[in-house]
Amino acid sequence: MSLPAAPRSRLSLAPLALLTACGGGVGQVEVTTWAEETVIEGIATDDGWQVDFDHWVTGFGEIVLSSVDKGDAVAEAEGPWVADWAQADALLPVTTIDEVPADRHDFGFSTHVVLSSSTPVNDVPADVLEVMLNEGYAQHIAGVATKGDQSVAFSWGFPTAVSYGPCTNGQDGTDGVAVNEDEATEAQIWFHADHLLWDELGTEEAGLAFDAIAAADADADGTVTSEELEAVDVVAAGYETAGVDVADLFDFITFSVSQMAHLNGGGGCTARGYEGGHDHDH
Repeated sequence: MSLPAAPRSRLSLAPLALLTACGGGVGQVEVTTWAEETVIEGIATDDGWQVDFDHWVTGFGEIVLSSVDKGDAVAEAEGPWVADWAQADALLPVTTIDEVPADRHDFGFSTHVVLSSSTPVNDVPADVLEVMLNEGYAQHIAGVATKGDQSVAFSWGFPTAVSYGPCTNGQDGTDGVAVNEDEATEAQIWFHADHLLWDELGTEEAGLAFDAIAAADADADGTVTSEELEAVDVVAAGYETAGVDVADLFDFITFSVSQMAHLNGGGGCTARGYEGGHDHDH
């Protein structure tokens, strides 16, 4: 059973707080989101695994446009929203922010725990939402990895809330988004799913690995839990931490996932809220 998706039309899914609109013209910012085709198609790792996803559900919101020069917020859309990337084969409409002053603005947003008020932007499994609400998860990821005749399942919850911004525009390398008078500007929130399987922090050129994750199945039941990953020494497993204080393999994955958000494709965003170390439950 899935919750119904919001209509795929130009609308605002949550009340918008317009903070300033003094002088000059105004335009719109149309916010969309996606996690690339990798969640639907699966990810082939460098060490020979095919990782396929049953679901990848993320809670997000707190979109803020702010002055590049002064840092003052000029418009915002709180949300909250929730999406299942395993059901998204293209950009999903999120909301339209009206009456945005025509200018260049920094763009920020956050991932946070799913709430009862979170609006689905596509079909999200109701049973997964229930788990996330009960456990306080911001993201929940489940699937199966295969290599030859070996199959390993996983189902992990992440309560980590992360704020992103300012962001570089991935289309042209400029700051945030430029809003023109009487025009609509699209701001695409992208989540790069391959971060889940990175073997190195601090670079967008990391390898993709699953061998160490599969080997963490200590009870050989065919499912790797977050507790089993916490028993793995991440450095001994061959992962590069780039000086980040991660405690174990699950902590490494949590930190890597916290760095997955981008603007308009590959535009980098400053991420705040998780610095490594166990602030997660299971």
